[in-house]
Amino acid sequence: MDQANSNDTKSEPKSWIVDVPIRAFASTMGILGLGLVLRSGADLLPILGLFAPATLWAGGTLFGVLTMIQSLRFILYPDKVRKDQTDLTGKNLSSSFSISILLIAEAVRPMNQGAAVALWIIGVTINVILAIRALRYWLQRPVPTDEINPTWFLPVVGNLVAPTIGVPLGLLELSWFIFGIGLCGWIMLLPIVMRRLLIQDRLPDVILPTIYIAISPPGLAASALLALVGPQAAMLAIITFSFGLFLFAVLLTLPILPAKGPFYISWWAYTFPVHAMSLASLALNKSNAIFPPQPLTLALVGLSILFTLRVAAMAVIAIIKGRK
Repeated sequence: MDQANSNDTKSEPKSWIVDVPIRAFASTMGILGLGLVLRSGADLLPILGLFAPATLWAGGTLFGVLTMIQSLRFILYPDKVRKDQTDLTGKNLSSSFSISILLIAEAVRPMNQGAAVALWIIGVTINVILAIRALRYWLQRPVPTDEINPTWFLPVVGNLVAPTIGVPLGLLELSWFIFGIGLCGWIMLLPIVMRRLLIQDRLPDVILPTIYIAISPPGLAASALLALVGPQAAMLAIITFSFGLFLFAVLLTLPILPAKGPFYISWWAYTFPVHAMSLASLALNKSNAIFPPQPLTLALVGLSILFTLRVAAMAVIAIIKGRK
């Protein structure tokens, strides 16, 4: 009896590691993104800056833990890692890993620019490789309509995150190169994904909240334009930001995230797009653009906080229920 209990106890950590998919990095995107929103929003509302360091540390710590878990999965359960790349969202949500590295680079930039440069190069390299892999996969065979979903934007999103972080690090030429990939990739994918959302069957519940990813590229493009060109690009930035804001307003009217039912870890992808819009709004305010007004910016920051807290609460409740 004791030996059986001992064997059961030993098997529990293994099963726990097996069940943590690569798309869990979407949670670090959400938490790190919120930390950057709080840090940037401190210029408008200083109290936000009090919570930024702890949020960024929490996101960085979670990233480290998840990286160790995924390393163990890769060594001990390579078949499970391969399976992650064959499900509906796994191969695209893998980009949340490289995007998280870029967000960590921005988090550490004020303290250690050398480390930020190294992290930026690593994050960009991985993201470009993942973007090549995704495009290669789509070109190799006809893609069933059911496989098209908003997570397709994620390999693009990483390339739009990079310029905003790379320019302050002095990586202007590389940032333009990455921005070109991201912007043209978004324009290419936008009609494909929108056709899927507007004409085909409703997205499955497991990935329905990822529809919010559609608002990430216009928000990130606005921030990238301001970083690359400066205030002179404010009007172009306002155009892309306004499109993202319109999509966001539409999505707010829809019951995307159910109040009851099972929690899916891919739902963390619901949070970062709101952070992207908040950061773009804050960047436009700092450039003294004619739009958006500060009250709207503060409203977006408030929604960033609420969205993240809601998903975090749902995740904690799901973990507690899973242990019972």
